[in-house]
This record gives sequence, C-alpha cells and structure tokens, in this order.
Amino acid sequence: MLTRRLMIAAALLAGTATAGNAGPPWISIEFPANPHHASTRNASFLIHAYHHSNGILSKIDATAIGMVDGKRRTMQLDVRSTATDGLYALRTPLPKDGTWVLSLTMRDGDAPATALVTVDRRGTISKVTVPSTTSKDGWVVPRAVTQKDIEGALQEALIADAASSRKNLARKAAISAPLGLLLAAAALRRRRRSGTLLPDVLR
Repeated sequence: MLTRRLMIAAALLAGTATAGNAGPPWISIEFPANPHHASTRNASFLIHAYHHSNGILSKIDATAIGMVDGKRRTMQLDVRSTATDGLYALRTPLPKDGTWVLSLTMRDGDAPATALVTVDRRGTISKVTVPSTTSKDGWVVPRAVTQKDIEGALQEALIADAASSRKNLARKAAISAPLGLLLAAAALRRRRRSGTLLPDVLR
C-alpha cells in the first residue's frame, strides 16, 4: 500500500512538473538597456529568451542583413550573456548607414523563436516582430523564420525609409520656399530703400 501511494505521489509530481514546463518558447527585445548594471551597460538592446514564462539559457544566433547605398550587406552580431539567466545583450552598435533587419534566433530544444528587429537609416529601432502562429489550444507559438520572411521585412523597411525620406524632403521644401520668398522680399525692400531700383523720375 505504501509503495502504491509513493507511486501515485510521484506521478502527480511529474504531472505538475510537466504542466509547469508546458508552453512554447518566446523571445523578446528590451530597449533601452539598463545602464546601471555592468552586464547590460552600453548594450544596443537586450534579448530575453523564455521557455513559457521562465528565462532560460540558450544560444542566440544573430545576423544583420541590410542595404547600404544599393548594395546588400550581411554581418554577424555580438550577443553576450548577462548576469541574469535568459537575458542577453547585443554588443554590436546599431548600424546607422542603410536599412537593416536583425535576425535573432533562440532555440528551446528543437523549437526556435526568432525576433526580427528593423533598424532605419538613423540607426533607430523602428519595428520588432516575432513571426508566430496560434495553436488550437490558444498558445502563440513562434515559427521557424525563413529567408523569405527576412527579405520581406527588409523590403518593407526600405519602402518605409523611402517614404520617410520623401516626407522629409517635402517638409524641407515647404519650409524653405516661404523663407526664400521672405528673404527675397527683404532684399528687394533694402534695394528699394537705397534707391537702386527706382527710376530717375521717382528719385
């Protein structure tokens, strides 16, 4: 009887442990990084790796894909662990030339979770996505990211940057046109007051 009770208790504990570990992995981005801790100070941003709700140790594969002056560029990113389990710091400075998509993938066993981070021409994070699906039981499950996903994110970022550039040019033109007219009018008034533009009969 005692043996049977122990077996039942062990089974209940195993079930509890399984429930506690249930759920998919997740990855998230934290910006700005905490400047008051040595392991996160001066990081470009922080990366959280989760299994369900718990921070976990994981290898982070990190690559940046960008377009600079019409040319395709790729570079590996420096990601380092911090003093907190499941928290990683990106040590590579955010690129300020061109348009970039940073692909950061963690693996919980064989299950990947990828964050796609868009960096605009100013070196500013403009968008973060974690490509995912929803399971039948309601879990938001990160899916494997393909090269097509990365290319799509980069094209979207290029379109957004181009639109932003056009708006900036239009705004500068709208500001400079009235200013140019005011300056021209002021110069004309000065010349008239000096008499250089008036006919002899009116002087």
